[in-house]
Amino acid sequence: MVAAVRVHKHGGPEVLIYEDIPVKDPGQGEARVKNTAIGLNYLDTYFRTGLYPAPGGFPFVVGSEGAGVVVAVGAGVTEFKGLIDTDIHASGGQPDRIARIGASVPLGRAGTAEETANAILWLLSDAASYVSGAILRVSGGR
Repeated sequence: MVAAVRVHKHGGPEVLIYEDIPVKDPGQGEARVKNTAIGLNYLDTYFRTGLYPAPGGFPFVVGSEGAGVVVAVGAGVTEFKGLIDTDIHASGGQPDRIARIGASVPLGRAGTAEETANAILWLLSDAASYVSGAILRVSGGR
């Protein structure tokens, strides 16, 4: 069992339920990832409120982004790289997202789970506000 925040019906923050859920063994071509960092964004809010349909229906776990360590693999999995594509990206019309963007980031490859988690923590720190734009070009929307 793991702790999770799940949504069983559309609504406001009051429909967020903290509960223990079972963890299944990975199936064919799947991996189980122990998250070390997770990300919540507006997409989770859109699913919760019903603006967009949640890819797997109800109930669903909030947090469509994360970084972690692969702790188990299913049949047919022989290798994996730093980033793992999720159902969220595939259902959003981007099934090849990781392969497509890996070479375009400053590292020139997908980051490891530890690198991704450290980047998230740094971006949340006070230091990030002082150097944003000094290291990476930062601009407004297009």
